[in-house]
Amino acid sequence: MLIYGAIGVWCVLLLPSAVTFVIPAAVAAGVIHVVRGRPYLAALVFLLIVIAAPLLFWPSISTDVLDDLGSIL
Repeated sequence: MLIYGAIGVWCVLLLPSAVTFVIPAAVAAGVIHVVRGRPYLAALVFLLIVIAAPLLFWPSISTDVLDDLGSIL
């Protein structure tokens, strides 16, 4: 749990925009790792949430970037 807590604290301090994805991933992975005793599955779940979840929101994230680019040109 210490590792997942450290990941959460690091994210809050240095990458606050990613907290939406990292904290739930750390909690889910911590529960799977500590309660279920499956570290490899926990790592897979963590990576899946941290990588796949932002991809689901990519169109809405890129909309603001494209809008800003269009206003500059």
